[in-house]
Amino acid sequence: YIVDEVHMLTLEAFNALLKTLEEPPEHVKFIFATTAPQKVPATIISRCQRFDFKRVPIQTIVDLLAAVAAKEKLKAEPQALYAIAKSAQGSLRDALSVLDQLSALSEEGIKSADVFSMLGLVETQLLFDLADALGTKDCPASLKILEDILDRGKDARQLAKDITEHFRHLMIIKVGGHALSKLVDYPAAVKDMLLAQCKQFTLQEILAAIDALIEAQDTARITESVRMPLEVAFAKLTYRGEQPQAALTPARGNTPAAKMPDLQGPGQAPAGVPRDRKGRLDVSGGGQPGREQKADGSLQGQSVSLVEPEEVAIGEENGEAPSAGELENVELHLEKVQKVWELLTHAVSREKMSLATYLQEGFPYQVSGRQLTVGFPQRCNFQKEALEDKKNLELVERVFSGKLKARVLLRYAFVEEREAPEEAEHIKGAIDTFGGKVVSRWHDD
Repeated sequence: YIVDEVHMLTLEAFNALLKTLEEPPEHVKFIFATTAPQKVPATIISRCQRFDFKRVPIQTIVDLLAAVAAKEKLKAEPQALYAIAKSAQGSLRDALSVLDQLSALSEEGIKSADVFSMLGLVETQLLFDLADALGTKDCPASLKILEDILDRGKDARQLAKDITEHFRHLMIIKVGGHALSKLVDYPAAVKDMLLAQCKQFTLQEILAAIDALIEAQDTARITESVRMPLEVAFAKLTYRGEQPQAALTPARGNTPAAKMPDLQGPGQAPAGVPRDRKGRLDVSGGGQPGREQKADGSLQGQSVSLVEPEEVAIGEENGEAPSAGELENVELHLEKVQKVWELLTHAVSREKMSLATYLQEGFPYQVSGRQLTVGFPQRCNFQKEALEDKKNLELVERVFSGKLKARVLLRYAFVEEREAPEEAEHIKGAIDTFGGKVVSRWHDD
């Protein structure tokens, strides 16, 4: 008896099998198959012999398919049998099933084109052509090949997967040559083609291609479109500008549109834009209602108030990052950090939204020299550990240091939760009515 996915049995069913497994009839054999042996009770495992079935190697599947085709007097191209074996991903049953279907469809023999058409795979030669276009920085050619592949009815996700795997093969051949060729599931002739093609790439270019293609697939999950992320990836990889990194992947905060507003107080409003005593911008023309302000001709005789949160001046913005020496000489004060905490977490969100969300669970707790301690309640262990990751810690320290104009060393600690401030009656009423909660607070002093 073969029981597939045996880990899905209930505990009661396993208990019912115990006696049978202890004293099985001589003519009965049980074979329990599972992909999750850790879910099988120890009482069952102790009464069984364990055999780990591995994926069948591609060459073994190819040899078996060739033997079956010979017995059935089927004509099959070697490349077709290889394509079938590769698509089966180590499953002999799936490979034989595909061979059986193709034998019924192909009267003149099984050709590689038939296999690629039936399984929706991208032809190997097209992958080489696409890699050549990317290697020679020929963006129009790469986009044209993409267009041709999609016009043939191929799935864009399958193409993204196949071209990523192709560059993975190039990376292995580039690093180890024939010594690592066993890691590449291709016939010898195709491996020779890979060895020749990888010579036109540096290892850095291959790794950059893999990164860009993986990023395209990640983006496709969000946009629900694979074609556009692939086109963007091809454009990045074939860009010939002097500064491709700055042009294609601008750092957050380096452009005027992405730059966070200066953390300045009411007294530091831009020239020509007065503020009232609470820091609200008055765009009525010199602070006098009704007076025309013809800075660009767009506002005449109108009064507009833009309400902003109270901020503090924490450094002059001159368009250049402060030097390391300047950062070391600036003192850090807890009160200053507390006043701009919301703005600091907002700046972090422009770099990595998840870190800003974690920081919002904490609060500035203590400052000792250049070290800022951020306090978290005991329930926020996950957020604290995520922020303590080396890369995340360095990112937050960099953002905080840039915005506070002081060298900041961060430390995260568990502290007692702060008592929530007393809410105004109208706020309490709104929270009770709609079942809401306070996300953040802004104070007008």
